[in-house]
Amino acid sequence: MNKEKKVILKNIVVSTTAQGVIFFILFFLNILIIRYLGPHHYGIFAYLFSIFTVIWQFIEAGFSPAMIREINITSRSLNEIFSRFLAAVFFVSILSTMIFLMICTLSLLYIKKYLLIKAGLVLSIALFNMCIATCMSAAIRAKEKMEYTASGTLLHKCILLLCVFITIKMNTGITGIVWSYVIASFFLEAYYLICLHLKFNIKLSLSFNITDILKIIKKAFPLGMGMLYRRISLQSEIILLNLMHEPSSAGVFAAVFKLFQPLQQMAQIISVIFLPFLSRHHKTNTKHIIFIITVFLCSCLMALIIYFFSPFLKLILGPKYDFSLSSTIFKILIFAIPAFFCIPFIFCVLLAKRMERFWMIGNFTAVLINVIFSICLISFFKIHGAAFSRVIIEWFLALTLLFFLIRSSS
Repeated sequence: MNKEKKVILKNIVVSTTAQGVIFFILFFLNILIIRYLGPHHYGIFAYLFSIFTVIWQFIEAGFSPAMIREINITSRSLNEIFSRFLAAVFFVSILSTMIFLMICTLSLLYIKKYLLIKAGLVLSIALFNMCIATCMSAAIRAKEKMEYTASGTLLHKCILLLCVFITIKMNTGITGIVWSYVIASFFLEAYYLICLHLKFNIKLSLSFNITDILKIIKKAFPLGMGMLYRRISLQSEIILLNLMHEPSSAGVFAAVFKLFQPLQQMAQIISVIFLPFLSRHHKTNTKHIIFIITVFLCSCLMALIIYFFSPFLKLILGPKYDFSLSSTIFKILIFAIPAFFCIPFIFCVLLAKRMERFWMIGNFTAVLINVIFSICLISFFKIHGAAFSRVIIEWFLALTLLFFLIRSSS
């Protein structure tokens, strides 16, 4: 086995092991929050985090892959590249935090819950911290040292679980829970900072050159916009249920959909492991297709296994949620698993082949169709319509991206 394959195998083992532990941590974390807040308050909480996730993932998906690719294909020093990207992320993070607070304020016109502003102000701190931590994580991943990013993520989730458990015991409500996210984000930043300094000898410095910042933003923009559309699509049902009906409906949908989040994060983390390898072998089309087919078959098996856990949903969500309704939504959303699990892997292949414009086009088309579908289906079928809309859009996006990949490779 050559060195490259050994590195990939080691990273897969490390990341999969860590992700397995994180899967259970997130599972119990989500259950704690869902059971504690109940449908109504969890609907408000999910709305806040929908906006948070949309903005943060724009930076995560835009700047991280751009930095990884830059480090692997250019001769510039790691310190120089990191300094330039960190300055760009710092600038964009400030703008993102301001946008987040503005959206929370405008949301009062529809939801009329002043708790949104209080919790939103606290969560904006976590948003800024996570954006900076994302830049640090990308520098480590570019050097294919996944053991450090895996341990950092594991540390972050453990601290978050501990803080949430304490705040629930103190009965602090939504505000206490969002403060838990802030505390955990500070620990994650500190951990990555220590790793960068001690293991990679990278100095934390900002290269505030406006020309450089604009060039980096230009590189990251297609990737980030693609994920921005993707995240808007993923969170649209929760947002629309809050705005069109009430937080309780959004709370039930979000609680069930949240149970699938660990799978989605697992797909994103594992797919990034293959990015350096795919970038170096971007002309091998047959291997890319076989790679995606293998992922699809694994995801179908995973969906089948998850289906048999539906009777335990009542035990997981607790007595505050309607079991019959929750179980129906859960079974509908299972049909989306093969599609949304494959999407991050197709994205990595497109990125390796420098076809990120198709990622942006596919997601832009998907989000437009999703908004139309969601509004129509939610208007007629309410929460069931939101679940059907999610399944349709996941398959639409996966097949569209696969079509772009096959068409451009032929």
